[in-house]
Formats: sequence, C-alpha cells, structure tokens
Amino acid sequence: MKKTLCIFTAVAALAVVALQTGCSTTTTRNSHAMAAQGNTKLTYDGFASNKTALKSAVVLALQQRKWTVVSAGDPVVAEINHGGQNAKVSAEISDGKIVFETKGSNIDGNPYVPIRYVDMLMKTVRRNLGK
Repeated sequence: MKKTLCIFTAVAALAVVALQTGCSTTTTRNSHAMAAQGNTKLTYDGFASNKTALKSAVVLALQQRKWTVVSAGDPVVAEINHGGQNAKVSAEISDGKIVFETKGSNIDGNPYVPIRYVDMLMKTVRRNLGK
C-alpha cells in the first residue's frame, strides 16, 4: 500500500512539473517570436481608473516587484535583471489603459518580450487598484 501511494505521488508530481514546464517553454518561445517580428508592445486596457491612479499603481507595483524605476515620469521607465534576463519597459499610461514598450529587453543578448514579467507586474497593478 505504501509503495503504491509513493508511486502515485511521484507520478502526480511529475505531471505537475511537466505541465508547468510546458507553459514556461511556450511563453519563452512566444517572447522570442514577438521580438523577432518587431512586436514589442504589450497593451492592457479596460481599467475603470484614471491616468493618475493607474500611474501610481504601476510605479508601486514596479517597486513591489523589485524593478529599478529609472523614471516615474511620462512614460514610466523601469528595468529588472535576473538570471541572464534583462527586462526593460517604458509604460505609456492613459485613462483606463497601459501600453508597455519592451524594446531593448534580452536574454543573454537575444531580444525577447518579457511577457511573464509584465503579466506578473500587471497582477500586482490590479491588486494595487483593488481589482
């Protein structure tokens, strides 16, 4: 019985790891493909917040996520370096909308769009807005 339980647990853990790796690999592949096509902008809209509230939420989220805020002006400019990834964003913020320009981001010198970093940043922005 214990042996069967151990085998079942190991198989379940392996399945979880395989699923997570698949998502991560697809995101990385998409990140490189977007950069290769010159599509370096990520747009998030539909917020019921004005420019001032959105900008405050973005700057706070950048700080909470340990990004280096280069400029808190218009646009908001920030970067983060971790594990060979150099993610850069320039955020144009307007009423209800944020557009991240990610040109200049790279992994070990290869251009990419930091989709995961920006998605996680937006999760924090939404939390800061109370959404």
